[in-house]
Amino acid sequence: MRLFSTSLVTNKNATWLVDNEVQKAILKLPAFRNVQSGSFTGRTVALDISDELFDFINDDTDCYDTYGVHYVAHDQPDYDLIDKRVIAKEKPKNGAHPSGLDPNDYRKEKGWTGVDGMARRIVYFMLTNENPAKRWHPNYNKFYDLYTGPGECNIIYIANCNQDWKFQKDTRNKFEDQRIILKFKDGREPYFDFYQYSTVDPGTHWTKNRMNAAGAAQVVYGQQIGWVMGFHNYKSNHPALINSSAGRPIAVARDNNEDFERRGDKVYTGYFFCNQHHGWGASLSNIGRTSAGCLVGASPKLHKEFIDKLKADPRYKASHKRCWTTTIIPMEFLAAGENLPFEKWT
Repeated sequence: MRLFSTSLVTNKNATWLVDNEVQKAILKLPAFRNVQSGSFTGRTVALDISDELFDFINDDTDCYDTYGVHYVAHDQPDYDLIDKRVIAKEKPKNGAHPSGLDPNDYRKEKGWTGVDGMARRIVYFMLTNENPAKRWHPNYNKFYDLYTGPGECNIIYIANCNQDWKFQKDTRNKFEDQRIILKFKDGREPYFDFYQYSTVDPGTHWTKNRMNAAGAAQVVYGQQIGWVMGFHNYKSNHPALINSSAGRPIAVARDNNEDFERRGDKVYTGYFFCNQHHGWGASLSNIGRTSAGCLVGASPKLHKEFIDKLKADPRYKASHKRCWTTTIIPMEFLAAGENLPFEKWT
């Protein structure tokens, strides 16, 4: 028997997104006969569930884990399939992070210098700040998700940061951001399994020569779920993470005033093909036409390594439909510390 949460439709907990057919099918199963039909709102109930119910959920719906609880999103991509090793939990109390990590274990006193120190610094930031992208995604929880299981990849971009892990002033049209895969050793100690120079901003060419009348797209800061494994521009020799209707909508700021800034720009939510691909070996000093809003790793060789590492993630091996979470944090905000007010982000 396993525990499964039925936390439903409430901002304070999580939302169970099911269509009527799936809801009715689940309610017919023995484990749910003590749950009143149509009275889900605001309830959080931990139930022992049978193998029959577990297999039904695992095979016929796709699940996303938040607060340690599970949503069911029928006919959506796999956000996180239920792991048979995991016992679902209720929302953590007293402001604890759902990952169970303690921010005190990653404070500056633990060391923030060098590569290992930068990993701790990022984790500390993500544990002590709310996710600003939530304002454009009402079903998101307020926390940043951190994946701590064996082999699980956290995709993180640090904007305006060099490989000495120091702030680098934004000089525009350059690959001056870091694309990172962060993992955890023994579920506690973070480390960088991969990093490369990248850009989270469109280059000058596509900012000035718009592909969209509202302006070039800039993926908003914070954490969003929206990318699936595929091919950039449908080219089989260019594997990438794709933002399309096979994934989930993301939010982008449109740089209508062409100031290369997100702050003050109008935000749109949808599918924009802001993919995570490589830059065809472009010079680090010139983005050129390689990004019109995509998250681009400069080196094709390192990009292939990035993709291969994601494909080795056990969650991707379990389902190639997996929808990937991606976080973008500006270095200057990372330096600002904890409890950063939302208005600083846009």
